[in-house]
Amino acid sequence: MKIQVMRRVAMSSAAALAICAAALPVRAATDGDSAAIARIIDEGMNRSQAMTTASALMDRIGPRLTNSENHRKAEAWAMDLLRAQGVPTVRVEPFDFGVGWNLDSYSVAMVSPRRLPLTAIPVAWSPPTSGTVQAPVVIAPMSREEHFAEWKGKLAGKIVLVSLPGQTSESKEPVFERYTDAQLSELDTYTKPVFDPDAAAVQVRNRRFQGKLAAFLKAEGAVAMVKMSYRDGMLVHGEGYDFQPGQTLALPAIELAQEDYRRLVRLAKTGAAPEIAISVAARYDESNLRAENVVAEIPGSDPKAGYVMAGAHFDSWIAGDGASDNGAGSVTVIEAARLIAKLGVKPKRTIRFVLWSGEEQGLLGSRAYIEQHLATRPVDPSLKGYESYIAWRNAYPIKPKAEYGQLKAYFNMDNGSGRSGASTAKATWARRSC
Repeated sequence: MKIQVMRRVAMSSAAALAICAAALPVRAATDGDSAAIARIIDEGMNRSQAMTTASALMDRIGPRLTNSENHRKAEAWAMDLLRAQGVPTVRVEPFDFGVGWNLDSYSVAMVSPRRLPLTAIPVAWSPPTSGTVQAPVVIAPMSREEHFAEWKGKLAGKIVLVSLPGQTSESKEPVFERYTDAQLSELDTYTKPVFDPDAAAVQVRNRRFQGKLAAFLKAEGAVAMVKMSYRDGMLVHGEGYDFQPGQTLALPAIELAQEDYRRLVRLAKTGAAPEIAISVAARYDESNLRAENVVAEIPGSDPKAGYVMAGAHFDSWIAGDGASDNGAGSVTVIEAARLIAKLGVKPKRTIRFVLWSGEEQGLLGSRAYIEQHLATRPVDPSLKGYESYIAWRNAYPIKPKAEYGQLKAYFNMDNGSGRSGASTAKATWARRSC
């Protein structure tokens, strides 16, 4: 615990220092600047609130699926905390998103040939079951519409396993590796984007397959669909992207751990098909189709000096408490705002802190900020959600807005875990005069 505390303290202090450095005009540091930096280090190292904030966010609030009740609870908590810490301006900036989805409870178990709880999670924005549904499984991998014909008339009353089971990874490489500064420097490259409308169209078509698959299974009388997790080690994610009104999945969808999924496949291939029972209590909410970014500001002394930003994405998937992705970054941004506000640091440039929403569904919150404040790209307005992001990211021409020149630097905290090294901060802030 002590190591975790010190790591978080160092990260929040480094973030505050980097933000303050960018908020200063490009000039030699004064004695006043040095004194402010020393005060930030002292407060961050000796009176940090980072771990207390992290516990409140991850332990007490937990998963923060975009536009869910829990995400709105987390927003209100963050805004109250920032205000209590002395940040003078705290607001939300709404943007169009889609349906809210709240997961109350769920269970998935094999009931024959023996009883066995399965490691699984509902796919976000998939419909609930009507009580508990129990049925035999059928192994019917489908990844293209051309596969539907093979299974027509064979799926009624079945729970359909739609993924190819594949092979176990059996990796000999470590799951995590700490990069050195030299290794991080090698990753600091820029690949020039290529605008290929045909490639974007293919990606959009592939994104829509999940909805077409669910509709086909529903029409065939299947009672649920099950896909295999894309990671082994009994990890599940619950990622879903069908959240537009009228376009949610047609039947309950479950993501199953690779190990359990392959067990069901083995049983189905070597004897009678196993039966599984699924219960999902989930609720759709269409009362507010707009999500929100939380924006806080510490004003600068010179209105003509522009502003700098620090941000992290606040939303998470439902499978965990959103600690490393990206509660860690969000806590760091909140703590950096606390340090600067409490110590009364007077930056020349305004400092803007943002907790993004909708990032897991296609960087939707940060994209909304860009379009509201900085620049626009030409995108077919009929495309929504993740499909719109696919088309947007390489769409040209880019048209700057009036505020474009005011943003001098942006410090993004989304590295998941580990220390925020000086080399990373330097690489990020080196662009502040561009």
